[in-house]
Amino acid sequence: MSPTDEAIRTPVDEKDVNFLDYDGMILYSYTVSEFANLSALPALPTHTGRTGIGWNWTLAQINTQLTNCPGSTVWVGAKFKSSDGKTHLLYEIPDSTPSNRLTVYLRYTQSVAYGVTVDWGDNSEPESHSTTSAARYSHTYAAPGKYDVAVTVTDGTVSFIGGDYNTIFGDTSWYFNAVRLKSVVFGDNVLEIGNQTFYGWYGGDNIYVPTISSTNSTYEFANNGTKTIIVDDSNTFVPESFCRYDFYLRNISLPSGITEIRRNAFYECYLAKITIPYSVTTIGESAFYANRSAVKFVIPAGVTSIGASAFYRCYSAAEYHFLPTTPPTLGSDAFNGIPSDCIIYVPYSADHSILNAYQTADNWSEYATYMQEEPQ
Repeated sequence: MSPTDEAIRTPVDEKDVNFLDYDGMILYSYTVSEFANLSALPALPTHTGRTGIGWNWTLAQINTQLTNCPGSTVWVGAKFKSSDGKTHLLYEIPDSTPSNRLTVYLRYTQSVAYGVTVDWGDNSEPESHSTTSAARYSHTYAAPGKYDVAVTVTDGTVSFIGGDYNTIFGDTSWYFNAVRLKSVVFGDNVLEIGNQTFYGWYGGDNIYVPTISSTNSTYEFANNGTKTIIVDDSNTFVPESFCRYDFYLRNISLPSGITEIRRNAFYECYLAKITIPYSVTTIGESAFYANRSAVKFVIPAGVTSIGASAFYRCYSAAEYHFLPTTPPTLGSDAFNGIPSDCIIYVPYSADHSILNAYQTADNWSEYATYMQEEPQ
């Protein structure tokens, strides 16, 4: 039996490079020097009902992150799809549930008419529908219980995109379904998730995110209880308001290839640990607004633009490490509420020209007294 099998897996302590299981457990961890000795990534964990499809960072990408962003901690996530190719939503309806609350909802968009079949998990006849626009479908159970709702794509693709407070499990008038939905495991041919897909989902602990909608999607995980999010390496941006409003997020793994963290991406998200990939060039307005958990931020050398209020009220931040040798353009109030003992580190230069450039640049000058050169 593999040491990463579900029954006997053992968590390890955090180091510089950490490999997360789908539920956020650290299975492997390495110091920078230990990782330098690896010629391949460690084995994927195995789980009943899930098929591992790889890690969301490659060996080369991790090495590039460690080289280009010294001092950053790397969070690598295991990607899984369901073993049978279907998307599974597990509902648990308590025995005390009154008869008028035995209805669940599922909202999706299919690319081909009758291309998606839904099995509600109670031996009723599976359903398929003709509409190819976003629609919400309902099913009423005869009694409380555990129900595995299986979504099969027989033709085309399926997308789980909400909007106007419609979510994968209904809408905000049906918040009890947000608690009863316990897990979501995506299957084959899921094209994307998007606007408000998991808004207010308090029942689940983890989610693997396939392709994020290419639109300016918002609120995928707003007002949410999910503790671990692993983002697929096909994505190139973190969308607006991705994790927002009183969201206590234990772990997130953003892959290399992300170039943009959009406005409000982690607005009032209590996120203690994050890797900003070396590929990021833009950090949007209020991207980390009121993040009161993170102690350290490492800003990659390729970042050229930081929006207004990007780190506003990050009261726990003790240190920022800015790696760009040219100060990025900085919006107003970017560090409003900076703690008095916080240090903003900038690259060392023998003539101190880089420090001087930061201390005198527009909007940076306001924080000149917090700045120091990186120790040599």
